[in-house]
Amino acid sequence: MLDTSQGGQASRSRIAELVLESSADFAILTTDLDGTITSWNAAAERVMGWSANEAVGQDASMIFTPEDQEEGTCAAEMARARTEGRAVDERWHMRKDGTRFWGAGSMTALRDEGTGEHLGYAKIVRDRTEQHLAGKRLRASEAVLRSVLESSADCIKLLTPGGHLTLSTPVEI
Repeated sequence: MLDTSQGGQASRSRIAELVLESSADFAILTTDLDGTITSWNAAAERVMGWSANEAVGQDASMIFTPEDQEEGTCAAEMARARTEGRAVDERWHMRKDGTRFWGAGSMTALRDEGTGEHLGYAKIVRDRTEQHLAGKRLRASEAVLRSVLESSADCIKLLTPGGHLTLSTPVEI
């Protein structure tokens, strides 16, 4: 365990930096109260394409789609985090190259432990594009199967390789 007392070798801020940089799968950025990016971890660079030098100082809305930017989604998420402590989202986000990725994450209001003063926000995003697309493909496949089963006047039976009945139509799907 790291000693975080005044006499300890590791400061709280250094521990926080280490946590941010070791979060390989989670893009983490922080902003000030106005939504200007103040920090950007290595995973954010891998997921979104902007380097820390390019991202810090920019408005956090840059990672939102143009449609979400028009609707003020970033500001609404910040407002929800400010009033509720946290705002969870799953939506399309933007990369530097203009491609979209399905991001799942949250925005949290950052507050001073002692005073409770609101200092800014932390946004954590994980690229869940493959899982999102796999879910869409599964739902589409299920819809096709449902359509076939519902439109068939015949009795359809599905059996396991061992001969056990798993589905028999007509059924309510």
